[in-house]
Amino acid sequence: MSNCPLQVILNASEYIKDDTTPRRRGNYKDYYEGRDQEFQTHRQQIYTQLDLFSDSQSQSKYSKIAYAKVTLKKAAVAKTKRPFNAVITDKNGCQVVGGGKAGEMIVRFAPNSAKRIQDGLSNAEDSTTWTTNKQNKLVSKPSAWRSDVGAINSISAFTPADKCDFSGNDIVSFINENKSGFIYVELFESPNKEILSGETLIEGKLLYSSFRDGLKQFKGLRAYKSSFRSFKNLYVLSLGDDDVTNIDLVNDITSSNSAVGNISTNEKSYDDLIDFLTSHPAVRRLTISPIVEGLPVPSFKFDETEITDIPTPDDADKYPIVGIADTGVSDLYSSWTVERYDIMQDKYKDKSHGSFISGLEVIGGTLNPSICKEQDGCRIVDLCIMPKQGEFANVYKMGIEEFLIVLRTAVADVVESTGLRIINLSMNIRQTRFREEYSGFAKELDDIATTYGVVFVISAGNLITYRNEFMPNDADANIAEYEKRIDDIVYSPGESIRNITVGALNPPENYGLTSYSCRGDGTPIGVKPDLVQVGGFGQYIVNIGTGLYSTKPDGTITTGCGTSYSAPIVAKTIASLDRKIEGTTPRETLIALAIHNAEIPAPYLDKKYKPYLKDIIGYGLPTDSERILNGSEHSISLVFNSSIKHKQVLSFPFSWPTSLIRNGKCYGKYRLTIVSTPQLDYSYDEEMVREDVQVSLVQIDDNENRTSRTKLLYADEKSPESENGLSEEDRKEKFGKWQPVKVFEKEFDGVALDKGTWRLEVRYQYRENTTPLPDGLPFTMILTISDPDEDAPVYNEMRLSLQNEGVKIADIQTAARIMPRV
Repeated sequence: MSNCPLQVILNASEYIKDDTTPRRRGNYKDYYEGRDQEFQTHRQQIYTQLDLFSDSQSQSKYSKIAYAKVTLKKAAVAKTKRPFNAVITDKNGCQVVGGGKAGEMIVRFAPNSAKRIQDGLSNAEDSTTWTTNKQNKLVSKPSAWRSDVGAINSISAFTPADKCDFSGNDIVSFINENKSGFIYVELFESPNKEILSGETLIEGKLLYSSFRDGLKQFKGLRAYKSSFRSFKNLYVLSLGDDDVTNIDLVNDITSSNSAVGNISTNEKSYDDLIDFLTSHPAVRRLTISPIVEGLPVPSFKFDETEITDIPTPDDADKYPIVGIADTGVSDLYSSWTVERYDIMQDKYKDKSHGSFISGLEVIGGTLNPSICKEQDGCRIVDLCIMPKQGEFANVYKMGIEEFLIVLRTAVADVVESTGLRIINLSMNIRQTRFREEYSGFAKELDDIATTYGVVFVISAGNLITYRNEFMPNDADANIAEYEKRIDDIVYSPGESIRNITVGALNPPENYGLTSYSCRGDGTPIGVKPDLVQVGGFGQYIVNIGTGLYSTKPDGTITTGCGTSYSAPIVAKTIASLDRKIEGTTPRETLIALAIHNAEIPAPYLDKKYKPYLKDIIGYGLPTDSERILNGSEHSISLVFNSSIKHKQVLSFPFSWPTSLIRNGKCYGKYRLTIVSTPQLDYSYDEEMVREDVQVSLVQIDDNENRTSRTKLLYADEKSPESENGLSEEDRKEKFGKWQPVKVFEKEFDGVALDKGTWRLEVRYQYRENTTPLPDGLPFTMILTISDPDEDAPVYNEMRLSLQNEGVKIADIQTAARIMPRV
């Protein structure tokens, strides 16, 4: 392989400057410009909605503090256009405390807030106010009140249906099936100084005391604070079949001394409890605590008569290290197992699943040479924290709370003792979810990942009901199969945006999405699954089984399938990257390297699939670590790792490779990936990502005229290359705004060189009610410029050009050694 390694920009911080780009403030926007009768009707509708909300608020027997859904018009979703100038203000006793879907704010209303806003509505003028701008053009100039009222689509109270979508009968059915049944109660806010002071002091105290006292009325109820670190206002409820009631909203469920007891199956008791909770103004939503399943996929009797030899490591330090959080790893792999965290009694273990995964990591290349491209050998950290199928409730009597505390403790322990960075997590909550749902499991994984600097590689989940098999030569049939399913969104915790989720492909002879693999549209704030890898055919095929092979705990060769088995192949590739790069590689860099170098599997190159690719294969099929780190002489990849603050811009000028310039035009292809770790606030649901990096590849001429060349991966040909003039929703869809992972790609068929010099730019942005962190937003960005015809000497040419321009660069595998001298 040619020695053309990725180049790290060592002095990336030198290209970060104060952003002096003029920011257009302008006047308030009139959303009903020239439509005065429509505005007057709309204003009256808002008045009436406030009347209805106020009635609901005043009739509450618990507290006169209430929370409203304030939905915005599409054109008002951007931070600078929201109604914070006159309507949703401290003066009116209003405070935004969270969000729902995009453009939906959750606002706390003080007892007289609705009346105050109603009194101010008359300040919103009936008619459009016109003025002449500097270009002598007639434009509207509304007051703050008219602009704010026009920005709001509706104001409404939360109904019981908004808060809960299950009944007492559903809970009892869940308990009978799973032998466990906890109810999560999420409040809009936890008690804080804002509510418990000033004009809201009395009602604020009533809000929480009435919630606590109301719970005490239910015999057999135990209520505790959740142990999830990602939640400050989540409580766990369990209804026992006795008369013992324990309401402890200070201590968490796992540290409390009170036993859960036998769980009630009294349907009416649950209905009464739900009625109280959904009617209480402090309660935001209820959910049933899920059961985690390892989801071992059907393991077919392929042969299982031949025992394979398991080699022993000759030099352990040269191998990557992967954590396997599963049902236990067989002693067959003891020479490769460097650490065990085992809390499981033997009667709850089933090492077949963990051993199949271990086989893929250690001897996957020998058994699956066309699939497992990394060299054989892998150090294993056995995190035996998952019981065998059907035993979860017997092991974790406090439910998923206890399980995730064990996972956090295990990660903390093994990271300290082994330096582990990559953890395979082939377990899911096996139930259909909606794309906007973001589970507590995913939230906790987000927090564990950033706290301990690890990356979880998560299985996308296996469908309960399989779809028809992929047909290699029938795109129309495959697309029809995808379109008719609405229950195949990735299972939790695959929606985690801090980590990587992997779907499953058939073996290389087919390479279509398997019949069992869950897929997108996995989340509204990113792409899920992120990647795909071979997981084996979903059906037994004579002579080849599933096409994916590993071992049983006794060393016999077997065949199996599942996203459980596609995930560890990706985990080893990322772990191999971490092993081959000196120093501690940032999480953002490891994720970016895997995603940036993924490819579209051959069957999906048919143009018919393009609108569906994001949801079917994510960013694609990753290549092996050696190819990722050592590119081609016909391309160059530049890696930027830095952080950016408010009012800063990274502006990196460069010259297009001369070998890709013909007749005054630029040819070739670029791919641009950026991965960041923004602040998250889960109170805002779809708007929980509170920071973002805006990326653009532009040409800038001598007159500072800018021509953007930024094209989101999978965008259609008519999609714009600049965000200018686009609505907030269009910026999210066409430029990945607020997504922590973004990938852009475009092939040039002749871009005019006289449009100006090339520049790669990154800008920081944040949402309202967010305080930028002093150290900035960390990110890794990778830019690859290549010749699709594989002819031009792009690597040597551009590397020399960058060095001549004073850019300090180094091979990625040794950059850590050079960095201190720069």
